[in-house]
Amino acid sequence: MLDQTDYANLERHIAAYVGAIETSGLRLRFDDDPAGFAATRAQFEGYVHPALDPVQSRIPPGSMLWLEATDASRRPVGCTAMRRFDGERLADLIWSRRIWGDRHPRLQPIRPISLLWPRGMPEPAGRLVYSGGLYLDRAWRNNALGIRMVRLLRALVVRDWHPDWVFGLSQDKMAIADFPRRYYGYTRTVPCFNEATDFGPRHEREWLSMISLDEIRGELDQDPYRPDESVPPGGELPPLNERNGDHPVAAGQ
Repeated sequence: MLDQTDYANLERHIAAYVGAIETSGLRLRFDDDPAGFAATRAQFEGYVHPALDPVQSRIPPGSMLWLEATDASRRPVGCTAMRRFDGERLADLIWSRRIWGDRHPRLQPIRPISLLWPRGMPEPAGRLVYSGGLYLDRAWRNNALGIRMVRLLRALVVRDWHPDWVFGLSQDKMAIADFPRRYYGYTRTVPCFNEATDFGPRHEREWLSMISLDEIRGELDQDPYRPDESVPPGGELPPLNERNGDHPVAAGQ
């Protein structure tokens, strides 16, 4: 549950990220239309993750929020999205493969994916928010724009949805570099699964990153993220969950 201090902290973080992004010459759009996000994301390389794609998933009204950044010519240069799952366990979303789309019912048996996360780890359940869909134009990959967009959207989502957990999925390069924790603020990054599947995930191995509402409240007590010399040389690493062949889609459940 959020209190008055939490709301004040949220507005402080939101204002800081909006100001930093718009000062760089970009304009932000905040929307809840899944089809609009899919159309924006489709203008870039790679693919729209099934959880965020209304063609592949039944996305209930009001359960998706997304950001678009456009340059002075109104050309999209970045986007990211978050989707809410109410009354769910993350394990169920993975075992049933619903995190990768549910518009195509299957008569065939579904072999559960073997989860690798540590025993005793808090299990995400309740109001879950998946963070993904981040893409940046190559000209905007060296100034922490993606980090700010993800953190801004998470603050907006916490204000509007009060999620129990926010989570994302990533591949080895990002997880081993500890990128989700160091830059997106997740408190845990653990192996999720490592096996080929007959349908669902595109990658055999993915890592789970997550943060609880109480941990987000603690994060909001601190100053908003500011890029420094710790940002990886040459720009930001690939975003959570998405690639374009052998070339990482640039720049976060």
